[in-house]
Amino acid sequence: MIFISYRRRDSKDVTGRICDRLSDRFNHAPVFLDVNSIPLGVNIETYISQQLNCCQVMVVVIGSAWLNMLDDESRRLLENPDDWVRKEIEIALERNITVIPLLVGEAKLPKEIELPESLRFLVKLNFAKARPDPDFDHDMELLIQAIREVVLIDILQDHENQFSDMQTAFVQTANNRKYSKRVKPQTFQKIVTELRNIPQGRFEYSALEEFVARLFLRTQDPLKTQLEPWGEQQVNNWSELLKWLKNHQEQQPQNAQPVIMVLIRYSDEASTQEQNGDRYWIKAWLIQDMNQYIRQREGYSLIELSGSIEEETYLSEDLVTRAPELITQFLREGSNSVNDPEIHIFLPLKLMNQEVDSWLLNDPYGVPRQLGHDYKVMLRFADRASGSYRQTPRWRRKWNRHQCSLQEVAFDLFTSGNDNDLGELSSVLSRLADNVVGLQLTQAPFQVEPNGKLFGVLLQSALPLAIWGRRSLCESTNKDELDRLLRACCLNQLPDIVRQKRLEAENTREGCHIGHHLSLLWDNPNLLPPRSS
Repeated sequence: MIFISYRRRDSKDVTGRICDRLSDRFNHAPVFLDVNSIPLGVNIETYISQQLNCCQVMVVVIGSAWLNMLDDESRRLLENPDDWVRKEIEIALERNITVIPLLVGEAKLPKEIELPESLRFLVKLNFAKARPDPDFDHDMELLIQAIREVVLIDILQDHENQFSDMQTAFVQTANNRKYSKRVKPQTFQKIVTELRNIPQGRFEYSALEEFVARLFLRTQDPLKTQLEPWGEQQVNNWSELLKWLKNHQEQQPQNAQPVIMVLIRYSDEASTQEQNGDRYWIKAWLIQDMNQYIRQREGYSLIELSGSIEEETYLSEDLVTRAPELITQFLREGSNSVNDPEIHIFLPLKLMNQEVDSWLLNDPYGVPRQLGHDYKVMLRFADRASGSYRQTPRWRRKWNRHQCSLQEVAFDLFTSGNDNDLGELSSVLSRLADNVVGLQLTQAPFQVEPNGKLFGVLLQSALPLAIWGRRSLCESTNKDELDRLLRACCLNQLPDIVRQKRLEAENTREGCHIGHHLSLLWDNPNLLPPRSS
């Protein structure tokens, strides 16, 4: 419901015109205007309070006399606690209803000091205008745009369990319009705000309208039932937009899973010449469809940075900025897929404990985001991608066992160990049961220098999976946290759960949440860089 608060002696005529315009555009969301909306014989105060309970947005119409209008005793109406306009606005503010001040005619927004204390928040709200003709139509369109966003957010908030569908519909819309700001909003409000910022360009429909149509096509009742009247009322040729999207989606591979592969290799020649430390070269590829690539080894492209030199090498500390630049370049350019890419980072043994999920992706429009917060990030052994890995047959057998166990509880498919005694760990890993496909490290690794000693043992075990915390926790133990994590999911859910844990840690103190330093090895022998590398 849209609730219009106004003073009859201040703005009766223009308010009636505003009400008519809003009623035409929002007939699925009734417009409340006291003179027309209050039944005879009812308690006015009770009825208005009930209507405000159903209200999604309040429009406060402010004319030139609204602020200083007097009662019969020459007192300012707003100073009277029982003044109906004052009480309506107070109730709306108390109940966190969206309030839009609407200035009509030559009215100006009151100053804070001119209002009763209970109404002073009103001046901090973004206001709209309704000027006389010829500007009235334009101003009303702006007001309608603002209200329809509020109504849409109210619809979305009732269906929090379908938020992942909303994010997917947003990503589809942003990708379709080649939107350069690669974000995945985490709230309903941010979804709508980002959609407002996407230029309409050559498209017949706005990004917001396309988003609603995409969400309508992919979701189920009751959300679908609520979106339909919004689309019919707010989108010109709603049925044509749905038809266009259906035809467009039929031409796109809906289940295509893109992958960004980043391969980092030690450079013997460059390191020999370097005085300040080891040097590495780096390459990256975009795989448009993981399954197609595995079957046919096609559908991939090299990701290159402008200005880079072929076979250029970097110190390990430089990789923290160079690799994210490659990933960011792809994310800015966009992909034909509706799905977020998986990020596979192939590392040499010495770098396997790097915090790659904490690499920052630069965003020219906002605060840099950690890679692992927005994407599934998996570690890979660069040595297994070389073609000379001697344990490849065992590695493939273990991966095939993994593929047959995707619906089993992850905890049952992992063994646990640590690097206190690497000889003992190697012995344990050589005698594993056939169903074990992964290693859980019960403490933060410390035998990683020189040359990644712990990870050399893991490499030779042929296990395709491993999970560990890179640092010890201050209020719990890595083993307890990883036990809980592995018991809470099936094996196929593990990459998603790891990403969720990383995201949960975003606003927690460093060292007190496993998500700050959680590494996942997910080494698929069928998904390797192109042979030419």
